[in-house]
Amino acid sequence: MTTRISIVSCIVATSLAAAMFSTKSPTLLADGLKCDMTQYKATTGLTAAMDQDVLVVSWSGQTGSELRARFAIDKSQPVVRDLAVRKQGGQWATLGQNLLPEYHVVSGLRRMSSDHVGSLPAAGIPLTPEVVAKNRWFAFHDAPLEVPGVSGTQMPPLPRKPEEIRRADATFNVTGCGVKTDGARLEVNFPGLSMGIFAGSLQFTVYRGSNLLRMDAIAKTEEPFVAYKYDAGLKGFSTDVMPRVIWRDTADGPQQYQFGGVRNETMVPLKARNRVLVAEGKAGSVATFPAPHKFFWAREIHKNLGYVWYRKDSDKQFGMGVRQAEHEESTLRGEIDDFALYNAPPGTLQHM
Repeated sequence: MTTRISIVSCIVATSLAAAMFSTKSPTLLADGLKCDMTQYKATTGLTAAMDQDVLVVSWSGQTGSELRARFAIDKSQPVVRDLAVRKQGGQWATLGQNLLPEYHVVSGLRRMSSDHVGSLPAAGIPLTPEVVAKNRWFAFHDAPLEVPGVSGTQMPPLPRKPEEIRRADATFNVTGCGVKTDGARLEVNFPGLSMGIFAGSLQFTVYRGSNLLRMDAIAKTEEPFVAYKYDAGLKGFSTDVMPRVIWRDTADGPQQYQFGGVRNETMVPLKARNRVLVAEGKAGSVATFPAPHKFFWAREIHKNLGYVWYRKDSDKQFGMGVRQAEHEESTLRGEIDDFALYNAPPGTLQHM
């Protein structure tokens, strides 16, 4: 029997077997977690409750499965204390313990594309600062991370400068969380996320009747004309529990990597069919994939750029998640220069 748990930005799929693992977590120095439960409403198959300094979220999944995620804070950072699944009324199988979220963001400067520079005056619309500012957000022919770029009629003019590009990793200063019931979903929100020019919160969402656990960084910037991309995932999975990752390549051929050898210094991107990567173990499996549609911006070509990743962090642990490339894979200038990234107008909440 196969049971699926999914985390958007990182998705977890689990399959049950005869072997089970203890749900007791290793002892860590934990901060006291206090959660605002005023927007929480207990419903059948979708519950949340505090157990000392741990928030326990349980929900009913697909085909009679039951799912559980326990959240805590370690050194001001949210942590998934454990992620587990079971057949209804059975014994819990723990798939991950002390999992840490990680995010990386890269941003550049949004420019108005050359087609607008020519077409707007031709339509009798003068290029005032207000018109330029508005139409910068509608650019298709833009590649904010392509330095220096090819000089044309973009506004502001090219070439791009290296200092336009900013990189940041997520840090946390979390003291509590908020729990909210919204129909068949339950949200756990941790304020206190910082990521360079972005600030906001980390949110986990579960859905009754599905094995989906969605992870979002919800953040905004006050900087003008920001275009960005991000990578996200969870780290701390055990290579003893799940000793290999599997995926299907773009030709639909089965592929696998058995954890061994040296550790990875950086993410290992994979061009996986359907953008799904699965960490497989005897008692369960964890799959990661991005949200469909909204994860992608418009491009000139539709080549798989490697949207999932794994990384062996030590002999005993690995991470996995989703990513976006920084550049198009092409030698054609017209394709390289159409890699627009996401818009982040000042003050708007971005879901990553």
